[in-house]
Amino acid sequence: MTTLAEAFENFEREAFRLETLPAYDVPGQEDLTEWHATLDAGRARGAVFRRVHVVERPLSDYLRWEVEQYKLNARHGEKIRLVEANSTHDVPTDFWLFDRRHAFDMRYDEGGRFQGVIEVTDPAEVDRRIEAMDQLWEKSVELDAWEPALER
Repeated sequence: MTTLAEAFENFEREAFRLETLPAYDVPGQEDLTEWHATLDAGRARGAVFRRVHVVERPLSDYLRWEVEQYKLNARHGEKIRLVEANSTHDVPTDFWLFDRRHAFDMRYDEGGRFQGVIEVTDPAEVDRRIEAMDQLWEKSVELDAWEPALER
């Protein structure tokens, strides 16, 4: 068994995050100092951080704010893409995936409040998240390309 914190410390090549909610209510999310240090440390050892957020139009005020935060993350090396919900199907819950082998489902209530982390240990379920990651990355648009279309 691996914890999410251990996965962040020990992954070698890639950390991927899927976000599916229109808003998150997580204490401290406004302060990106620790996250930027994590991104910087990963990049220094040659690791890549990737993120896809499934969104619906029109973007919520929260998502407009989050796009601004994503720009800051991108300056620290995170590769961020957005995909419209109407172009996806069978998207699993929010998750982290490390080195295509360690997966963690992120649980939130209907208000976007964090409820906990569950390690995914079933190999078929890990494979399902790998497939979702690959498909969503392919369908998604880079943050810089998405931004001009935010007002549509």
